[in-house]
Amino acid sequence: WCCWCCWSSSCSCDLKMVVGFMRVGGVGVLLVVLVCGSLVNFTVGEHFRGVSPEDYSRYEGSEFECGDGTKIALGAINDDYCDCEDGSDEPGTSACHNGMFYCANEMHTPQLLQSSLVNDGVCDCCDGSDEYASGVVCKNTCFEAGRAAREEAERLRQLQEEGYAKKLTLIAKGTQLMKEKRERAVTLTNEVEEASRLCDELEEARRVAEVPEKAARKVHDETWKERVEEQLSKAVSWLFSLLDTNKDNLVSQDEVLQHVTFDTNEDGNEAEEVNDMIEEDLCLDTFKVDLFPGIHGKFEEHEEFVATLKDEDKPPYDAETQALIDAATEARDAFTKAETVRRDLNKELTTLNKQLEMDVGEDNIYAAFFDECVEYIDREYLYRVCYFESVTQEPKNGGRKTKLGAWTGWQDNYMNMMFENGEKCWNGPNRSMKVHVECGIENELKNVGEPNRCEYEATIATPAACAKPDTASSSDHDEL
Repeated sequence: WCCWCCWSSSCSCDLKMVVGFMRVGGVGVLLVVLVCGSLVNFTVGEHFRGVSPEDYSRYEGSEFECGDGTKIALGAINDDYCDCEDGSDEPGTSACHNGMFYCANEMHTPQLLQSSLVNDGVCDCCDGSDEYASGVVCKNTCFEAGRAAREEAERLRQLQEEGYAKKLTLIAKGTQLMKEKRERAVTLTNEVEEASRLCDELEEARRVAEVPEKAARKVHDETWKERVEEQLSKAVSWLFSLLDTNKDNLVSQDEVLQHVTFDTNEDGNEAEEVNDMIEEDLCLDTFKVDLFPGIHGKFEEHEEFVATLKDEDKPPYDAETQALIDAATEARDAFTKAETVRRDLNKELTTLNKQLEMDVGEDNIYAAFFDECVEYIDREYLYRVCYFESVTQEPKNGGRKTKLGAWTGWQDNYMNMMFENGEKCWNGPNRSMKVHVECGIENELKNVGEPNRCEYEATIATPAACAKPDTASSSDHDEL
């Protein structure tokens, strides 16, 4: 049979009237089908298959304009021939590789599909609208898919609500902590100033007290040194005189052997051992240095033995000197204690000022996590992320801890924490980690990966990342 078309500007679709002639059983039949006007009222969405509702206006009028401004007749829309370079004239066919097909997917989420997937024998839209002419019968799965999506949406809504409620608590806690830290910083600044003033006073008092102490100690020590030298001279003279049997003011090997047994290794070769100590006859001065220290103790049993003075023989300080020492010790202790207080106050103030300068998020939300760490354990390692501090990796079965990075700040509007300048990899860069934060009921490190060598990524779930939930009631999400 043959047909021809009649066009009328009063219709909203491209095919207005089809007039055909068909022979049936030898009888010619004239067929006239009206497809516009009051007989059938097609909408743009129904007639132009695959068009997104937001683009309906482009497909109205007497002609169609491609993305580059080229204009074509409406009859060329979805004619299975690609007229526009951007593929916009074939949303409902696979003629254009870059066209887009709109799946309405009622009861679920609409989607845009590559037009090349239309009528390819695979059901890509849950409502099956992409396979309208392929012969494949697609089951409409939008309701079930929508149910799963709605259930997931409800789960996320509940998560968001509970998480946001905790977030409000964290905001209040963080705001209060920052207020307290600012107040503490003011107090600490005054305390550090006072501690510094006190340290200066006590340091001067220590210096004054140590002057007479040092002088008194010197007198005592020099007196003791003189006594030690005097006693040593007596002991050396006594032993030299004892050994110098011929009184020639020299001590020989033979004279020594007459009084001392040197066969310490019991090999019977006494002279050889003495030779090692006395190579020639010794005068008093040489005897004092070379021989006396090694043999003096062998004469302890002699009835006229003259002992030397040892450190334990040193007498205690006299009362006046001891009083000076005690006063100086007290001054030193007072200064040391004050210096420790000042150092601790300075350390606290430095840490506090560092925290006050940090970006702790909107409404001070992350201030609640100062000094807090979260951990994650995989098959090999324990990972520890400490807010505003550092990230470490530690073998589960023991071993050296590796620093993966130090805190450097936020990225992407508080969605990612950056830790950089960790330990250097072998023949590689310094380690680093990006930590993504997402909404969660508890503060939890969920996973850690290494997508690139020595560049780690992780995810922390925390109430601090939960956005304010929609005010719509949960009944708005109920299934139809």
